Amino acid sequence: MEDYQDLIDKAYELMLIYAPKIVLPILVLVIGMWIFNRFTKATRRTMTVRSVNVSLIGFVSSLTNLGLKAQGHLDVVKEIHIFVTILLSPDSKTIIIPNGAISNGDITNYNTEGKIRVDMTSGISYESNSKTTKDVLMGILTAHIPRC
Repeated sequence: MEDYQDLIDKAYELMLIYAPKIVLPILVLVIGMWIFNRFTKATRRTMTVRSVNVSLIGFVSSLTNLGLKAQGHLDVVKEIHIFVTILLSPDSKTIIIPNGAISNGDITNYNTEGKIRVDMTSGISYESNSKTTKDVLMGILTAHIPRC
């Protein structure tokens, strides 16, 4: 019974030591994210009311939701930290890229217009009927992508 009491006392002591070190950063993160979201919405609203150039409004808004190609990855930005950027790939993989590599490399933003273009290459024989081939491909695309 004494061993359990010692364990409980030790756990309580460790909780008193480490709880502030864990809870405080989480609290700062949550409050910071809330303030950032409020600031972003207020900035967008103010810019719209004051008739700021639409491209500038879009630029400011896109800082929080980017779909980009960086370092050979075509992904959506999930988080931006001081030293790294975390990307989420279409197949749900998390990719962590150092910000130095991103700032020194080329970045292509595919989400500027709110939609992503997909280029597909296919080959058909010269003897194939092009109308039939086009109909088959459009049927496949419309079955999987309703907006085609």
